Amino acid sequence: MDRQAASSRDYFWDSLRAFLMLLGIPYHVALSYQPGQDFIVHSGEGVVGFSQFAAVVHLFRMPAFFVIAGYFALLMLAKREPAVWLKGRFLRLGLPFVASLVMLVPFMNLVCELSNFPLPEALRSWAANSLTSGGYWVRHLWFLIVLLYFCTAAAFVVMCAPNLKNAFSERSLDGWAARHFLIVLLVLGAIVGAWEALVLEGFYKAGLATQVPQQILRLDEVIIYMPWFVLGRVLAGAQRTMERMRCFQVPVVLIAFVSTILWFAVYRDAHPMVERFVGAFAALAITQVIISVACSVLDRP
Repeated sequence: MDRQAASSRDYFWDSLRAFLMLLGIPYHVALSYQPGQDFIVHSGEGVVGFSQFAAVVHLFRMPAFFVIAGYFALLMLAKREPAVWLKGRFLRLGLPFVASLVMLVPFMNLVCELSNFPLPEALRSWAANSLTSGGYWVRHLWFLIVLLYFCTAAAFVVMCAPNLKNAFSERSLDGWAARHFLIVLLVLGAIVGAWEALVLEGFYKAGLATQVPQQILRLDEVIIYMPWFVLGRVLAGAQRTMERMRCFQVPVVLIAFVSTILWFAVYRDAHPMVERFVGAFAALAITQVIISVACSVLDRP
């Protein structure tokens, strides 16, 4: 990499992506120690506040992750041929996925069973679930399946319309969005919230939450996170709006705080459609805040 390319690199994206991935460790620990609730690991204990911590982390972590994934997808497709880039994605994501299915997930499942049952019952439960449950095999690797879907779709779109690899949002629209950033943020929150509320509810109402579509193919997760991946792709092509996305803005912090409090008020008792709609505003605002903070404090080699 030459000196000019190195100086133009946005280092904070690497740190932010690593932070979001590593945040999965305390998140899953918190799930295992929720008072009065069991996760796949039975701890037999509970820590006050862990349920709330896990809920907040889950609210924004994966949406932010898929925004970053969509952002980098467009940047990479602007530099490489779609087929070459997609092959690299399958090698770098698909091979670890398959290796983990064979080498890590079965062992993890057995340890989880041992936290719930004595050895003979644990072995029986492990064998039965391994033979009958697709979700038992996928477990936490679902995001790799979904990410490969999105990468394949992004590459296919560029193959069909090569001009899109270098396309940027229309300048006047990008400028308007940058000047009216808060309005755009709220409109996007409403669009994403409506999508997640209505389309996901339709998926469940259609009876598709079954073994293959949900547990193995993870189509429900595709519905949830597709808008976030698309948003990242759009931001990569909207330079002025992306500049606003990187700026710390107190009004967005207030939106994040208020919408998160409101989400806490409804996420257990309200209809799931309401919870998803409100949660989209919180996730979007928190994502903007953590991007701006990362840009301010982590943008160095």
